[in-house]
Amino acid sequence: MAATADIRRTLVIDALSNKRDLRAAFADLAADVAVSGGKAMLKLTHPRITTEAIQTEWARVGLALVPSLRDAIRIEIKDDVVSAAQTDRADSMVPLAPPNYRFEVVRLLVEHALSGRGPTRLKDLTGEVGSSKAPIVGAVAALRLAGVLPSRGALKLEPAELGGPTLATLAALPQVMRFRHERGATPRSIGELLERARKLMANPGPIDWQAIALAGLPAARADVPTIDLIGTPRLDLVAVVDRKLKSFDPGLIRLLDDGLEYEPNPLAECPVAIAVVRSATPAFRSAAGGTRLACRADVFLSLLDLGMREAAIEYARAPLP
Repeated sequence: MAATADIRRTLVIDALSNKRDLRAAFADLAADVAVSGGKAMLKLTHPRITTEAIQTEWARVGLALVPSLRDAIRIEIKDDVVSAAQTDRADSMVPLAPPNYRFEVVRLLVEHALSGRGPTRLKDLTGEVGSSKAPIVGAVAALRLAGVLPSRGALKLEPAELGGPTLATLAALPQVMRFRHERGATPRSIGELLERARKLMANPGPIDWQAIALAGLPAARADVPTIDLIGTPRLDLVAVVDRKLKSFDPGLIRLLDDGLEYEPNPLAECPVAIAVVRSATPAFRSAAGGTRLACRADVFLSLLDLGMREAAIEYARAPLP
């Protein structure tokens, strides 16, 4: 009689491209256990899809197994908290555009205006951005030339005079990454995605999600409950990343829904959009229930990106909460 042999195996979720790969890994393990006659422990590390989805896929595979074989396999899901910036996922990473100083200047000046601060000196602005003086001087000069800033003197910007097309022409918009449901996935509603995002932002949450905050219409409503906004066309988020990073891990968004994938076409209709910000100034805020909100400037700019300029202006003119 052949001796039994136990199997211990670690499966890194990041190496899988979809749930079919996960089911195939389960089936492969079951086949090995059937041959060995022993038991198996499968440890899944750093999951980029939800625990619920992993358990559902295992249950589907388990239905096809005899009870004795199914009972011989244990599944352990470990939420590895290693930062995305410290792991090697080069094949799946999305390249980040270089820092956009025109956008950073606009973003900070919009925040100054929305928070009631007066005009800003160039020296102070350079310190807030956290860069050398030359790129800030160049960005300010371009914005002055376009009429976005006064031609001379202290720096002051009126948000109500901004529009998405103007900022796009000036290349003063953030890099926005969009995500759509992959073919064959069961799409979740924007409301369901929003609730999942709120849970991921709660404390304690995944470490990589600590740099992500809510923007768009839900954040605007949290700041100004009386604002006239109907519906939520998509889930808008803001991710603050280190200035030195050259890529972004789209796997973070699979925690929202493992059926979401990066969509490089900027014209495609997508349920989730993330604006990438290279500066942590100003800081995130906390709303009722502990949900993280992006700064008011990022909320305002996300409304412009949605093509909702009138709503953005109404938001900008509303009194501070």
